[in-house]
Amino acid sequence: MSLGARLLLVGAILPALALLGALAIGRAMFARELTSAIDDAMRTQAAIEAVSLFDGPHGEPHLHLRRSPLARSAADASEAALYDDTGARIVIWPDDGRAPEHVSLAEASTEPRLRTTDGLRELRVRVRSPDGRRWVLWLGHDLGPHEAAITAYDRTAAIVVVLVTLLLLGAQIAHATGLTRRLRGLAQHMRRLREGDLASAPPPDRGRDLVGELRDSIADATDRLREAKEARERLVADAAHELRTPLATMRTAIDVTLRRERSAEDLRDALERTREEVDRLAATAADLLELASGGRASEEHEPLDLVALAEDAILAARSLASDRGVDLVLRGDAFVPTVAAPRALRRAIDNLVANALAFAPEGSAVEVHVERDGEAARLRVRDHGPGIPDAQRDAVFQPFHRLDRSRSGTGLGLAIVRDVATRHGGRAFARAPDDEGPGAELVLELGAHGRTG
Repeated sequence: MSLGARLLLVGAILPALALLGALAIGRAMFARELTSAIDDAMRTQAAIEAVSLFDGPHGEPHLHLRRSPLARSAADASEAALYDDTGARIVIWPDDGRAPEHVSLAEASTEPRLRTTDGLRELRVRVRSPDGRRWVLWLGHDLGPHEAAITAYDRTAAIVVVLVTLLLLGAQIAHATGLTRRLRGLAQHMRRLREGDLASAPPPDRGRDLVGELRDSIADATDRLREAKEARERLVADAAHELRTPLATMRTAIDVTLRRERSAEDLRDALERTREEVDRLAATAADLLELASGGRASEEHEPLDLVALAEDAILAARSLASDRGVDLVLRGDAFVPTVAAPRALRRAIDNLVANALAFAPEGSAVEVHVERDGEAARLRVRDHGPGIPDAQRDAVFQPFHRLDRSRSGTGLGLAIVRDVATRHGGRAFARAPDDEGPGAELVLELGAHGRTG
């Protein structure tokens, strides 16, 4: 069953059937109440008549309504008749009433008996006269008004059911048409995504309901997929470009070496240069693999002290810093707890420190600040080098972006830093030092509890 058919069934047909059922129950209750009211009125009239049926002159039986001057205005009064013990009708009111000619004592009892025949509600009850004779009092009430009221109810109920059903059908058809159109647009967009078309966006939707939220979520996911695809394509293109240079260098070195006979010393020099290029290729491949994995194969997050992790990274970099005449300084809080993947976070800190050492002039210091900022943990690395131009502060975190092409490295270190920050619900960015001095400050922030979710 299609979505539109289900909406019509649930939103129009079933409510209409429920309304019809409720009106049918109401009809039965209405009819029962009308009949009950007639029965009560007939019992009351019978009780009144029975008290004084034989109080006429010489005990002659009579009906009070027959003698009442208000009998004509008693429109709701029941017809009446009195029968003797032979079943013969002795008196009747009104004269043209529909009371039967003969009612035997066996057809009545001392308790009123009620029944319906031919549009007439009848009451029969046996009574005794003062002389001990048995009589039958008969009352009859015309059910014409009763049936007219039921007919009017049925007519009104039918009109209500038809109008409500039409309104529900109209509303549900409009709702189903609009909802189906909105969902069909999303389904078509998802088919295009499955076919690899990431350029288009889902159709616009002004709805503020769940479908509108779904559309916005799909649009956001599409944008992220498109950005990821573009980033992957850029990464592949940049990687191909970066790998081409060392491969070309290796090929040239090998070709030059093979052109003529070489001494053992020359061969050793050529092989050492080739090994350096191989090491560069291996480092680039390792960084590419880590960056491309997006942390899917990384270790579990666990509680740790960011200060202790920074101390380990500084200790490991002391030798390189000493060779370059740079002092490494750790500042900030004594203890900064967070929840993170230890090896990934350590790699990011190593990359930040290595980047700062690469640009720090001899005799300067690289300062590592570790601190808390509300629920987040922050690590800042400051050098006193040439700094980063404002226009390049975001670009330095892109793969293979280098401020100085003459410097060694894969060009992926800061890209890995940003990837680690993102995976931990944080961010990585560059800014000018707070003291407006020379150099740059790179910041690694970890989200609350060190990870998203």
